[in-house]
Amino acid sequence: MRAPAKLGPDPTPALVARLRALLKNAETLDEVLHVRGIASGAEKFFKAAQHSRHMAQEAAEVRLRAERRAGEMLIDMERKGERDSGRGGDRKSQLQPATVKLPDLGVEKTQSHRWQQIARVPGPLFESYIERGVEEEHDELTTAGLLRVLKEQHREKKRAHNRRIVEDTEYAESLVGESYPTIVIDPPWDWGDEGDVDQFGRGRPEYATMPVEEIAALPVEELADDDAHLYLWITNRSLPKGFDLLDAWGFRYVTALTWCKPSIGMGNYFRGSTEHVLFGVRGSLDLLVRDAGTWFAAKRTSEHSGKPAEFYQLVERCSPGPWLEMFARGPRKGWKVWGAESDGGAT
Repeated sequence: MRAPAKLGPDPTPALVARLRALLKNAETLDEVLHVRGIASGAEKFFKAAQHSRHMAQEAAEVRLRAERRAGEMLIDMERKGERDSGRGGDRKSQLQPATVKLPDLGVEKTQSHRWQQIARVPGPLFESYIERGVEEEHDELTTAGLLRVLKEQHREKKRAHNRRIVEDTEYAESLVGESYPTIVIDPPWDWGDEGDVDQFGRGRPEYATMPVEEIAALPVEELADDDAHLYLWITNRSLPKGFDLLDAWGFRYVTALTWCKPSIGMGNYFRGSTEHVLFGVRGSLDLLVRDAGTWFAAKRTSEHSGKPAEFYQLVERCSPGPWLEMFARGPRKGWKVWGAESDGGAT
């Protein structure tokens, strides 16, 4: 019986090393895309053939670096096209298309957009993502994963900015001595408390959040008239905490209003397509109308956690002014607004 032939050394490390060298020396977009194509194929092969996961990660690293390099080249092409267009170009450029067509480059529009996003990722952040992915092999290196890291960095910058505004703004400064018959509050729920972390790779808001203990300590009771209405926006997961907040602020729960959305959103079990408002009353204060229902339909807004105009119209129709909105996302005519993202004051 013949002995099995001896296999030579594993060629996969040499392949990845060769791809790195090719990418380093690539001077044209075609050369970069060629490296990306081989690296992408190698990544898939290593995974399917159950090769070392480390090798799959290294191939993914080369692919990401090639995409970043391609994005840089595409950005340069666009800038050059804009410069040539702005100055009319020389005779040679006038005989050519003003801009290079992506299909001619073998690049899809979506790819171009994503690669240019990668090219704009700060170098230290890009290298940190690569290093973490290579060291922690359970975390796959993906284009989408890198862009999520970039998006989260932008969100954290905005959260930090909002935190500074909130910390520098005492509630007593802008609202001292005032009281209102109607208060709307959309608390910045702590996403960790909610248990809704990383739903479908998303879910963490870009504004500064507060633990429920800090929300309960807000001076809502002092800002409410003896007879007042309270509209408390609440997530489905936070309903039990919402009832506790009403009690802490001296309001009795009356009913829940429901915002019905036309499409489903995120969720760990059911995908959310509704949002609720707990309606509470302090003292005795009737609604201004008798024909208001407990639900309203409206499209989602473009901003995270934004609330539709239909809700504010409902409040103005049902509850007396002046109206106070805490944690407002912007100024609103006829309302007193407070929050890191509002301009403050009534308009």
